[in-house]
Amino acid sequence: MIDILKIIVKASNDAVFVADVRTGVITFVNDAALRLMGYTLEEMIGLHQTKLHPEDELAFIAAKFEEFTNSNDFHQTNAHILSKSGEKIPVLITSADLFENEGRTYAAAYFKDMRPYKRLEEIAFLQSHIVRAPVATALGLLNILEDDRNKDEDLKNEVIKYLKTVLLDLDNVIRNVVKKTEVA
Repeated sequence: MIDILKIIVKASNDAVFVADVRTGVITFVNDAALRLMGYTLEEMIGLHQTKLHPEDELAFIAAKFEEFTNSNDFHQTNAHILSKSGEKIPVLITSADLFENEGRTYAAAYFKDMRPYKRLEEIAFLQSHIVRAPVATALGLLNILEDDRNKDEDLKNEVIKYLKTVLLDLDNVIRNVVKKTEVA
């Protein structure tokens, strides 16, 4: 059974970290953790769990680790990790039940990389706010052109010119949305 669990944890897309509860030292990481952090296995094993996080979150993380390890309940928290390259990465940390092995107690936590979700939030904002403004303007300009009472050709030409500008702006906004959806 243990071999099956190792395979499942190793294959997980989420980063898995196991730390000794008494010392806070990392004793196990999966491949996803290495990819997320940018460290080698040798660099990660033996590292204190606080070294995963930015300095401005250390007090918060220490309190959360204490909370995680003093109750065997399910916990989730949003935090950041600091990759080897210095990138501050948003993560959702989910704690697992504490477990014992060879007389020591360990805490396992799953770190979900939240960058793709943050990118989706940005795209949703662009679509709901930035794209809507030029669309509303273009629709208003079309209403002016369709108004049968409007016989002023100079005004119609000015509206067409402005409509073209608005549509070019909309095209740029859409290009930016597409660029944000591309995988880095």
